[in-house]
Amino acid sequence: MMTDIQTKVLDDERVQEILQGLTQGKTRDELAEEFGHKNYKTLDMYMRRRDFEWDSDKGIYKLAMEKPETAMIDTSKAYRIIQLIEQQEEPNLQRIAQLMGFESYKALAAYMGAHHYSWSSEQNNYVKQVVVEEPSPQSAPKIPSEPSQATATILSQLTVNTEEEGLAEYFSLLKMLKNNELRLMNLLQPYGVGGQIPRYTIPGVAKTKTVQMIHSLDQMVTDFAKEKNMTQRDVFEVALIDFFKRYGYERQVEVLLK
Repeated sequence: MMTDIQTKVLDDERVQEILQGLTQGKTRDELAEEFGHKNYKTLDMYMRRRDFEWDSDKGIYKLAMEKPETAMIDTSKAYRIIQLIEQQEEPNLQRIAQLMGFESYKALAAYMGAHHYSWSSEQNNYVKQVVVEEPSPQSAPKIPSEPSQATATILSQLTVNTEEEGLAEYFSLLKMLKNNELRLMNLLQPYGVGGQIPRYTIPGVAKTKTVQMIHSLDQMVTDFAKEKNMTQRDVFEVALIDFFKRYGYERQVEVLLK
């Protein structure tokens, strides 16, 4: 169950921006100026009202409720990683890894795994693993010849977590490919049905435009137009429209062709 303090932290965007700013290397004075505070002391006051205190050794704000023995820097770093992922609808693990000082998202995944976190495809974030502690030799019970159902379930879950952690680095890439499926199909498939070159009817008044180009490229345009039974004007119109579509002018092209 989430405590009231944790809920307050998740709901306060300013707190999240301050914590993220610190992970990016900003100082308290820089953050205070950015958010309109007089100096870092008023920034400290803002965070204290939200149950945070400044840890001068680690250079971070931490929840005042944390005890010294549990407020380890690794735990705090893992917590900030989880928060950064949670703030993004489609988390960029490579960017988050760079913000947190890792060389790559693989190094970030290894760090989280070493601290008993595994990737959950259901929550789209890292979650704490169930750590099975080995009993001491004095109190160790007799191990049965066959594993119990509970032990088999835990081992099965740990195997699934390990497999998911290995796939976690590809989740953001797969989402990006899915979101851009139509554009990728247009890039991979040839023009039209059977590879036919499209023809466009562009409304407006024709205008002469003189463009200098290398002789060999000019000859290529001439040869291509003859081979495809097109005018050179058609060649340039198709080429320009295709160029604009590929490099960020899709909407303008749609308006032009209406």
